[in-house]
Amino acid sequence: MARQTCRAGPVWIIMSETAESSLRETLLRAIAGHGDGPWYSRDFAGQSGLSRDTLFSPLNDLRVAELVVLTEWERGAGQGYRVTDLGREVLNNPVFLAQLKAGRTEPPADALANTAVTGATALERGDAAREAVYGVRSTPITYGLIAANVICFLLAMAYAVKEGFPVLKFLGAGEIVSLAKFGAAGVPELARGEWYRLLFCCFLHSGLMHLTLNMASLYLSRRVESIWGSGRFLILYLICGICGSVTAVMVTPGSPVQPVYLVGASGALWGIMTSQMCWLYLNRRHFAPAEVQKWMTAVSYTLLLNIGVSMLPGVSMSAHLGGGLAGLIATPLLQIHRFGPAGKRLAAGVLLALLPSLFLVTLATAFEHDSRLKVFLDAEKQKTTDAPVEP
Repeated sequence: MARQTCRAGPVWIIMSETAESSLRETLLRAIAGHGDGPWYSRDFAGQSGLSRDTLFSPLNDLRVAELVVLTEWERGAGQGYRVTDLGREVLNNPVFLAQLKAGRTEPPADALANTAVTGATALERGDAAREAVYGVRSTPITYGLIAANVICFLLAMAYAVKEGFPVLKFLGAGEIVSLAKFGAAGVPELARGEWYRLLFCCFLHSGLMHLTLNMASLYLSRRVESIWGSGRFLILYLICGICGSVTAVMVTPGSPVQPVYLVGASGALWGIMTSQMCWLYLNRRHFAPAEVQKWMTAVSYTLLLNIGVSMLPGVSMSAHLGGGLAGLIATPLLQIHRFGPAGKRLAAGVLLALLPSLFLVTLATAFEHDSRLKVFLDAEKQKTTDAPVEP
């Protein structure tokens, strides 16, 4: 690594025998000579006849050395670049030009190896990431999930009103009997084998405010459907919902006399939120540093707000943490499933399926060994034993 100091400040340029130094100089001159507007690698590749794959490594080196900066991504044109003051000074500095001219122009071996391993080039991943963030894409699963939650809320409310429960009270705080009949997750029902409740409870809410806050959060997170695709987003939502429910049930089971019932989409929403943060970290090199910092700050504020909400009475922090952990674990697998070759995609899909299975197996084991849960199982067995036998 060589370090030289220009008038504009220090700059670091990594040099090696396989460096694409000559191509770096060519690109830096092209960007500097483009004028005030952004320079696009897509246009340059078309005019020069070079493959865009050969441009990624030298462009990234120029960006890391702070000789160029990323501009706003533009639909149809791709990622833009603009030369910095330091970059212009380097072009007039013979020491740096000697370094830039010292290498060769073909792609380094590690770049080609990376393409073979991931199944997609770095440029393709970058384009896909920026298209997901800045492009206009539909999010049908987000709207479908919102509709499903609203419909389930209305059905539970209609049942409560039919049973004589005041509608205003239901809108205020829900009604546990109706919610339990419609799929709220309680340990007594789980002890009877009604494990579907661990998913169904994610579509029920205890009051209009609870529903409104969660659906607003889901709507504001619709960008996550764009970055993963609709199918993967739905899988992420369901996995995190189940894992959050399992965690909450294990942490706060209640007692046979006073069981605790779980409702709400918060576990799934926390998984979506942590997945967004993890995705941003994995794809940070494809965005301008200032944009990454701005986005990460916004998500961090949302996370801190949700942590505060989790401390309120009646809110299950354990469901939030369980769903959030599942989102963190699932994100690298989703990344592989989207960009990896067929073999690795299959492996990532299997591991995604095993993630909620691991939580469920842990819960099943807890029913056998955790005294707080085992008492529910024993009570259910006692009911079966004491039930009258029909002649």
